Amino acid sequence: MAALEALARLVVEDPKPDHHVLGWFDTTVALRLSDVGVTTIGKLVETIKAVGYRWYRHVPRLGEVGARRISAWLENYRDVDGLLIEVAALTHPAERNLPVPQLRREPVTGIVPLEYFLIPADLDGSSGANRNLLKNNSGAHNDLQAIHFWLTDYENANTREKYRAEAERLLLWSIFAKGKPLSSLDINDAREYINRFLVDPQPAAQWVMNRAVPRSEPEWRPFRGPLSVKSRQDALAALKKFFGDLVNAQYLDHNAFAKIKVFLGSETDEAGNERRVAAKPRVQAERSLTREAWTFAMRVLDALRLGSRRPHALRARLNL
Repeated sequence: MAALEALARLVVEDPKPDHHVLGWFDTTVALRLSDVGVTTIGKLVETIKAVGYRWYRHVPRLGEVGARRISAWLENYRDVDGLLIEVAALTHPAERNLPVPQLRREPVTGIVPLEYFLIPADLDGSSGANRNLLKNNSGAHNDLQAIHFWLTDYENANTREKYRAEAERLLLWSIFAKGKPLSSLDINDAREYINRFLVDPQPAAQWVMNRAVPRSEPEWRPFRGPLSVKSRQDALAALKKFFGDLVNAQYLDHNAFAKIKVFLGSETDEAGNERRVAAKPRVQAERSLTREAWTFAMRVLDALRLGSRRPHALRARLNL
């Protein structure tokens, strides 16, 4: 070890701006840098200065971790002419208490998140077929405003996000797939949405993203793929509440989703007739009794039935 350390001291040399990256970095990393024109240490420093902390995004398959290692290595040679980089350029924005740059997008009429959506005037629902134009107590004048009105009551972030996603999907489908305002949807539209479109959102390129994409990115889509039976049941429950609350606020006249059921598919009976099969409602386990608990409850019920006719006993039996 002493001999190796002595040899190392003999060959040690500071990096220079004109040194090729192959002479200092792992071959794989150096080749990835070279592929995008960063062939020397000087060009590497220039790239970091010009782009900032996220410079690694310009180097395929480098990643943030690899970029941090390179930055830490350069920091060791900041006193070498031509290699000085301001600390701010090497520091993550969150670590220097600066806001992370966000993509600024102007509102557009397209399949985009609600916060970037410009609702078309002819399909905004201001005169939807299902609107209650005389007694509207919501203060909303179009369907997008009605969604915001509905979401305002939900302080829990997870609940609000879940409900927003369902209302968002329905609004976009109504406008871009059906060509009608959300407040003009009828029971047939509701049935088609739950039991056809959610089963397989098509065209996929328009509605589905293959990976999780931030809402601020242009590649964002409303779906990650077809919805399972459970997810369709959840969507239906949310939309029943959505329309029901808007009916209560007298923004809508009736709830188009009130009588909709989630169907598993179809089957053929013995006579050769095809019929649709509805999914069974999900049992809320937290409100259900185990077999043992139910047996005990029945024993108590039997005892009350045989042992007493007093009002409190009858009331207890009714509650059970």
